[in-house]
Amino acid sequence: MNRTDAKNFFDYNRWANNLMLDAVASLSPEQFVTEIASSYRSIRDTLTHLLSSEWVFLMRCLGESPKQLLDPAIFPVLKSIRIKWDEVDNGWRKFIDDLSEESLANVIAYINFRGELWKYPLNQILQHVVNHST
Repeated sequence: MNRTDAKNFFDYNRWANNLMLDAVASLSPEQFVTEIASSYRSIRDTLTHLLSSEWVFLMRCLGESPKQLLDPAIFPVLKSIRIKWDEVDNGWRKFIDDLSEESLANVIAYINFRGELWKYPLNQILQHVVNHST
């Protein structure tokens, strides 16, 4: 992966996330939080998981190690998720814009949710973030 690839992947990710959020916008507030048979309790909880993953890895790339995922309860309506997702997308955009070709090989070290130290090359983290959302 090079810098152009990273930018293209994250541009695609932003486009796909917005398409998904636009599709969910047709749900009523009740449907947004209704319990469903899925990996997560509701559409809101599923979206929060996707958003949280992007946020957590952005924070890790910026040198912070969040202790947990975002709580779905802080997103009572879709608009609140969109606001946070825009912040995360903008954070990724700035991060990617500031990358050099050489920095893609840097190893990112962070503490996971279990308190364990993990290390991965940045290019692998970037690929994982976009693949996870897909």
